[in-house]
Amino acid sequence: MLGTLADFQRRDTGNLPVSVGTSLAIEGLQASGLPPFDYVWVNLRTLYRNLIASVDTATRDMADPYTVGQVMVEEMEHIRDAVLTLTQGRIHVQWYLSNPATLVKALPDAIIRSPQTDLQKHVDQLCNAALEYVVKTVGKEHVLQFSPLLQGPGRTLALTHMPTDLLNHRSFAELMLLESHTGKIKRYAEFNTKFTNGSDLTHIPYNGFTLTIFGDNNVLLRQAPGKLRKAILDIAQKYNWTAMTTREKIRYGISNITDTYAKQALLGMLSKTTY
Repeated sequence: MLGTLADFQRRDTGNLPVSVGTSLAIEGLQASGLPPFDYVWVNLRTLYRNLIASVDTATRDMADPYTVGQVMVEEMEHIRDAVLTLTQGRIHVQWYLSNPATLVKALPDAIIRSPQTDLQKHVDQLCNAALEYVVKTVGKEHVLQFSPLLQGPGRTLALTHMPTDLLNHRSFAELMLLESHTGKIKRYAEFNTKFTNGSDLTHIPYNGFTLTIFGDNNVLLRQAPGKLRKAILDIAQKYNWTAMTTREKIRYGISNITDTYAKQALLGMLSKTTY
């Protein structure tokens, strides 16, 4: 029978005995020149995603929530111990979950993706059931839960594949992204790389409005219609936007769009996003 604990123990791993994407992220804490940080937060949905990506499709398709949850709890123990070791006991791990279903509260005009195919629905249902097992096993008091956006203290590294987790960065002293697979640490000025086709959008500031426009590479959010994206790209070029451009400058640029429909639509979207 496929999808057993033995099948998951044969998954692709890194130097740590956890899924390769997660291992490479944690291994990044050994790099020289790291920015100062106080906490490492780990999104349990990201832990699940990296785990499922590390096994073959047959194992994934036959997996049950109990087995997946068991493996996740084991990985959590290894991650906690590795972070303590790599930071000489200075930094502890905080587990957390954010609720994608509540994103409409923060991004009312965003086009939010939902599982469509049987496979997508299976993976989503497996994730939710496995997470329920994990939270029950480790204790809900050890898992912060947010609906919809993160908030916290200190200088925090967030291991997450969900760009929406980065929106409320101002509630932290500093919120930085710890990337799966690469181990790179990205600060606010680099968050724009998480947009759909983000490598071409380094001059676009990262906030709820621009994430609504450009999407998050189909993690949770689709892109807005092409006409609206083009209007933003045109004014970004005209007014020399950068990753640090303020909302006031964004509003000024939009107010000078000659297309009445695009201007009104974009101003309305901007007014509804406060992050």
